[in-house]
Amino acid sequence: MAGIRQARGDRAFSIINGLLLAIIFILLLYPIWFVIIASISNPRLVGTGQVLIWPKDITLAGYEK
Repeated sequence: MAGIRQARGDRAFSIINGLLLAIIFILLLYPIWFVIIASISNPRLVGTGQVLIWPKDITLAGYEK
């Protein structure tokens, strides 16, 4: 069963729309991810800005307190 063929403008709109939605999703997801990795990283490293994408010096001391 063949689908309806999209016009060039419609296809371009769909691609641009998908890219914008992906960028918005990443921008909204990053703060949640940062809270998670900051909660298990060494607080000194988080405070000095050394933790951005991946946790460093993983510790659960924050949860113990």
